[in-house]
Amino acid sequence: MFNRFRQMRISRQLSITAGASIILFSITLTAIASTLISRQLRDNALTDARLQTEQFAERSIFAFLVEDLTVAEEAIGSITAFPNIDDARLIRADGDVLARYNNGQAINDTDNPIRHLTDIRESSEYWIVAAPVLSSPESDDLDGGSVNAEYLGSVVLAFSKSPVRETIRTIWIINGLAGLAAAGIFLALLSFQMRVLTDPLRSLSSTMSNGGRGAPRKRARVFGSKEIQEIAAIYNQLMDEIEKSQAALESEVAIRTQELKTARDAAFAANRQKSEIMAAVTHEMKTPLQAIIGYAQLTLEELEFAVEDDAAHRSREQLSNILGRAHELLNRITQMLDLARAEAGKFDLNLVETDISALLHDAQKSILPLATERNNKFTAEIDCPATVLIDRDKFQQIALNLMTNACKFTHNGEIYLRCVGRADKLMLEVEDTGVGIAEKDLDSVFEPFRQVDMSASRAFGGTGLGLAISRQFAKLMGGEIDVRSELGAGSVFKATIPLPIKQGAYGAK
Repeated sequence: MFNRFRQMRISRQLSITAGASIILFSITLTAIASTLISRQLRDNALTDARLQTEQFAERSIFAFLVEDLTVAEEAIGSITAFPNIDDARLIRADGDVLARYNNGQAINDTDNPIRHLTDIRESSEYWIVAAPVLSSPESDDLDGGSVNAEYLGSVVLAFSKSPVRETIRTIWIINGLAGLAAAGIFLALLSFQMRVLTDPLRSLSSTMSNGGRGAPRKRARVFGSKEIQEIAAIYNQLMDEIEKSQAALESEVAIRTQELKTARDAAFAANRQKSEIMAAVTHEMKTPLQAIIGYAQLTLEELEFAVEDDAAHRSREQLSNILGRAHELLNRITQMLDLARAEAGKFDLNLVETDISALLHDAQKSILPLATERNNKFTAEIDCPATVLIDRDKFQQIALNLMTNACKFTHNGEIYLRCVGRADKLMLEVEDTGVGIAEKDLDSVFEPFRQVDMSASRAFGGTGLGLAISRQFAKLMGGEIDVRSELGAGSVFKATIPLPIKQGAYGAK
């Protein structure tokens, strides 16, 4: 409840607090005033009852002196003028009742006469007041030694509490109604004053809460108390500064955006130009290289029919080396050409029904010589459907690149090829126990012309294009290649291709 109160608006908090205080003050003041008045009324009633009883005792002296019943009844009959007296008795000194009020039954026989000053006793409904009747009214104490006074008897009157109670009840009701009326008036005045005080705050709060939604921003209305006017003025000044800063920032952002767009377009153009130049250069390099390979193969075939001697043997070995290096150079030029075409977006998918198991077994056979050369054990686990609609050449190139990479960086270790085909995806995984890759270098292994260590191209061979081309081909088919590795503990390259492949829906970038 307290937390809910704390979250209310300040105007409501002030209204509730002040209203509760006014109501509590009104109730307290009404209760105190009514209690004091009630006590005063009770004391006045008791004082009047005592005086009336003493006066009645003085008027009854003659009735006690003559002890005449008629006189006594006339004396007691005078109390009918007092409606609050319900019972009365005249009691002689010996205790016998001289006369009694016929309508009264409030006085009990136990209310014995007294020989001293007026005595007041109380029951639930009555005040029982008894006063002595003395032969000399000036003497008020029979035990005080006065010889001029003779105790004749007592009078006992029963005063009803009902009139006093009704008066007290009326006073409580009147005071309560007056207190409620006063509280209502104060609450109305308070509500008006609260509105005067809080309307400027509410207006300022509404303006501030909507300050960032409008264009241009709204300004606060400057009115109310001096402090609120100062806050509104400061807010308006702040809005002015924000608008100026925002305008300057938007202008700067527009300039920077245009500069970035220009730089991006220039970078794209340079990248396309680079790819086109690389494609043109590699294509021009590939043509004469293929001619060199062709002439070398013809010469080698002609030497097969030459006379066998040392010169012919050396020539065949040299030509074989030339052909090997030429094929290696052709392979690297082909990789560069493939990468340039992929980056330029000039590759199209050629989706055909492919037996993935047969394709991977053929790829494994072509890699086995390289694995054997480095004393590696090669293991394959293939679980794929009979046929999959896929770009056969590109998927084969991905598998060959990953397996070649594993063999190249593993010596005297193990290489695992795993492929799992499902209805929604094809997963190819190549794991090795080779040198591994440091965590800081994992993000750079797929960059073109980049290996874990640039010196690795000399230690392990290669141009660092295989992984870059493989990732481009995987993206072209809507997939991705990820790697996890630990330095000195081997690597795992995983290619995931979603199925079915959508023609033209993806593009390598």
